[in-house]
Amino acid sequence: MSFVYLRSGLVEAIQLPATPLECCGFLLGHPDAVVGFFPGAGGDAAFVLPPADLLRAERAARKRQLDVIGVYHSHPSGNLGPSWKDHRQAVKGWLYLIVNGEDQFRIYRRDQQRFLAQAWLEVA
Repeated sequence: MSFVYLRSGLVEAIQLPATPLECCGFLLGHPDAVVGFFPGAGGDAAFVLPPADLLRAERAARKRQLDVIGVYHSHPSGNLGPSWKDHRQAVKGWLYLIVNGEDQFRIYRRDQQRFLAQAWLEVA
């Protein structure tokens, strides 16, 4: 079984600034290792990542010799499954980290047609 590796403390760092509002941004790292993030514009009730945010995230990743490997966003209502909007906006191969307001999260990888739940390990 393959795992997605998460840098210790990453989920808490992502979640704290925006709770209870919607937060979103980009995951930085390597295909199966999330080591950082780049916050997006977000919004009060919507997962919005303008193209300009992606360009800034790509520049930030390159400076750290990393790649943009996916996105994170919150579902403050508590639902950890991808929404219909998530399905519509998904990019094949990217990781999707969904957090809620109850210190819970799930990681998915998008394939051709669906989100696949991923096992994860938190590492220092």
